[in-house]
Amino acid sequence: MSQTKFITLLVTTVILLVVVFQNRGPVHTKFLVFSFVMPQIVLLLIAGGLGFVAGLTVAAQSRSKGQGGYKGR
Repeated sequence: MSQTKFITLLVTTVILLVVVFQNRGPVHTKFLVFSFVMPQIVLLLIAGGLGFVAGLTVAAQSRSKGQGGYKGR
């Protein structure tokens, strides 16, 4: 991984953690027909985790189709 990508990932992670730990209050959440209350920190961690997984999935698919990026040895 290039140094620029590592620094970008590190800065993004730190920013996400700062936002998460500053927002720990309860939040009322609705998803389709479900409604529940959870700490905002949990909702932010779930959203961040899903975004991370989505990014990894897109990157893996673009690599497998040969659309640029590092191809390995």
